[in-house]
Amino acid sequence: RTVSPCCRVFWAVLCLRCAVNGASP
Repeated sequence: RTVSPCCRVFWAVLCLRCAVNGASP
């Protein structure tokens, strides 16, 4: 899977939230 930039900047927990918000990888 491609790791979204949000995941790299924030923690895994925030990454999930970012993905939900619409920050697709």
